[in-house]
Amino acid sequence: MECVGEILTNKKQDSTSDTKALESRLDSLIYKAYGLNENEINLIETELSTRERERERTEIIDKIYRLYTQFYDSAYNFTMEAQVAYQGKILYPCIMANESCFVYEEKGFFAPAPANLITGKECDMKYLTGFLNSSFVYFLMREFYMGGGIEGELKTNNLLKLPIPKITKANQTIVNQIIALVDEILQNKAKDKNFNSLEFESKIDNLVYKLYNLDEKEIKIIKGAARRDIFINKEL
Repeated sequence: MECVGEILTNKKQDSTSDTKALESRLDSLIYKAYGLNENEINLIETELSTRERERERTEIIDKIYRLYTQFYDSAYNFTMEAQVAYQGKILYPCIMANESCFVYEEKGFFAPAPANLITGKECDMKYLTGFLNSSFVYFLMREFYMGGGIEGELKTNNLLKLPIPKITKANQTIVNQIIALVDEILQNKAKDKNFNSLEFESKIDNLVYKLYNLDEKEIKIIKGAARRDIFINKEL
């Protein structure tokens, strides 16, 4: 019983190495008391070793899970705080061969295929959504910023070259009207995914023309190019 007393003393002092040695001595005494042979002892030791490894594995998994939970909670809280700063993002595909496709998204979804995203303040994102989906901007992208190997490919470095009008006091009214129309489209699409938004898109087109101070002749060229693209795509 002296061996048991030493084990208990070492456990109180948290002396792991000494305790293990003493536990091994105690095991030997028990085996001897029961008159076990080498094969029987090996069988017991193997079973105990397996159980010990399983226990350690369970402890490791439990520790990893607790660390993951702590990390997830902190990441979730950070995300919730970040949403105060921005309420949505714009997703757009790498290739837009037939039409402009910049999607305003605010529910936390991500694209399952290769795509890019733009983040920022809610009002800026809605302004850009309307602006980037306009006929004139798609005309600019097709003429000057797309391609380079793949038809309709829009590289991020080319998008950054796009001359986007900054929001100023002079054009704030136009910008607000674009945002309001984007809100109308989003609200109607939320109610009915098949909602026809062409009327609203046409109004946004006209507002973008005003942003660039385009005259009737220039607008006619852009509309003519848009009709030509539609005709070509239908033929293809």
